[in-house]
Amino acid sequence: MYLIQILLPVQDEHGHSYDRKLYDDLARDLTNRFGEVTAYTQGPGHGIWDEGPGRAFREPVVTYEVMVDVVEREWWAALRERLAIQFDRGDLVVRAQEVSLL
Repeated sequence: MYLIQILLPVQDEHGHSYDRKLYDDLARDLTNRFGEVTAYTQGPGHGIWDEGPGRAFREPVVTYEVMVDVVEREWWAALRERLAIQFDRGDLVVRAQEVSLL
């Protein structure tokens, strides 16, 4: 089994929040396709990048997760590309991690 995680920005490069519809549409699409989705949206995490000495970039992110038996790489790549366009971000993270249920 695999845990798929989608990390999405909360704000654009100017600090403006994205339209809630983008997140709602994603949750609906994932639920329709996989039967469930877990969204961590209330307390955004923060991605932190080192941009050189004394310069760190911090960005609030939310995470959407689904569990799948098989990773359909082409489907996930197409979703990542669509989200990258919608959020105007070429560096969106969609990752899969093999998991064992306990």
